[in-house]
Amino acid sequence: MFFCEAVIKMKRSDHPDRQSVSVYLLKALLDYARKRGVDTDSLAGAAGPGTPQQDDRQRIPLSRFNELWGRIAGLLHDPLMGLHFGESFARSAASHFLFVLMGNSPSMEKALQALMRYHGLMTDHVRPRLAVKGERGFLEAETGSGGEAMSGDAAET
Repeated sequence: MFFCEAVIKMKRSDHPDRQSVSVYLLKALLDYARKRGVDTDSLAGAAGPGTPQQDDRQRIPLSRFNELWGRIAGLLHDPLMGLHFGESFARSAASHFLFVLMGNSPSMEKALQALMRYHGLMTDHVRPRLAVKGERGFLEAETGSGGEAMSGDAAET
């Protein structure tokens, strides 16, 4: 039986990357905020002109996503927003390609391998890594170096 440790280590990568987030993830964040009473129409401009109408496969700079995240976190006054957004996102994104692939994997190990392979569809700033030692798996999240850093609670998501 495969068991994955519920420990995530954050470490910085030594190579610079293009840092971006999918519009799909941005729309999920705006939807999360809207359902909690935030006027997201006034916030959407922070992500760039026309972003909510963009195709889900398009990307926005991480700096824009972080700016929007910070504004929403400030309005919600939720110190655990990353965890709450992650919980909400997991339920609402059940039909997303990545979640369907993971949910139909024959084992936990294969599901986590799918996560490692396709996580870049959401953001290329955070790269999950899986280390397997015997029957145990350890999850790490590597972040891109240089430039913008994702906030801690956003990375928890």
